[in-house]
Amino acid sequence: RRVLFRSQQSGFDTMMTFVKDLASLYTLGVNETQMGVLEYSKEGKIVAPLQSSMDDLLPMLDKITFQRGVTDMAQGFSLAKTILMEGRKDASSVVILLTDGKPSFKFATTNAATELREMGVRLVIVPIFMYGDPDFMEELASDPPEDNVMKIGGLEVLANDTMGEAKKIMTGTCAMLYQEPEPVMEDAAPTKNLLTSVFGKKKKQVPIRKIFHRPKHARIGRHRRYD
Repeated sequence: RRVLFRSQQSGFDTMMTFVKDLASLYTLGVNETQMGVLEYSKEGKIVAPLQSSMDDLLPMLDKITFQRGVTDMAQGFSLAKTILMEGRKDASSVVILLTDGKPSFKFATTNAATELREMGVRLVIVPIFMYGDPDFMEELASDPPEDNVMKIGGLEVLANDTMGEAKKIMTGTCAMLYQEPEPVMEDAAPTKNLLTSVFGKKKKQVPIRKIFHRPKHARIGRHRRYD
């Protein structure tokens, strides 16, 4: 997985917490998920080439710095392409782009995103703002856009639950996940029905659906998804 990063100063700490939470949800390994990280703004730089160890990756994230200036998203896409060159040829590739700003160079950004998609890369856009240009975000992302544009409604929303938002992105971008079918609720016994008619209905309990990994894929057994 590749994570691209860009933020405004006001939300820098929130974004950093979110990036670390998101990275921590994956199990890295030579034959499992490998993750690289880059940042982009006026200047772009590779923060971490593809890593197979979380212990090696997490300290590298501290090298991310706040940058003022333009939002050169096209440069970010180009650097992602460089990172992907190091990946396994038989592995599927996903670029996750995080941004709370609009791209400064629309034409160049569109071309760079198109190049990535034509390489067979799944391009997921995570805009973190209330307003912006949703149509352009959909134009950049892979098809179908409803699966590949994962909006977060602003830095305040993100700050309230960075791990919860990270889990949504992780489960939405991990192709090897599948859901356990929802359990069928048995009909209530006659006595229970009688008590319900006398004292009123209880609120329906929504069963928790667990997330499982297919064989040979990263396991994140300690996390549950709450619907």
